[in-house]
Amino acid sequence: MIHDVFEDPNDGGRPPYEIYLAALAGGYFFERARVGSLAVLERG
Repeated sequence: MIHDVFEDPNDGGRPPYEIYLAALAGGYFFERARVGSLAVLERG
């Protein structure tokens, strides 16, 4: 789980979003659910 995942930099900090993108880009994780700014990833 990664909290404070905001796509728009005006909504929040960038580091959580960048970690989120790196996890998805690596191909090892996929997004299981998204609730507000909380992204739930699962290893695939």
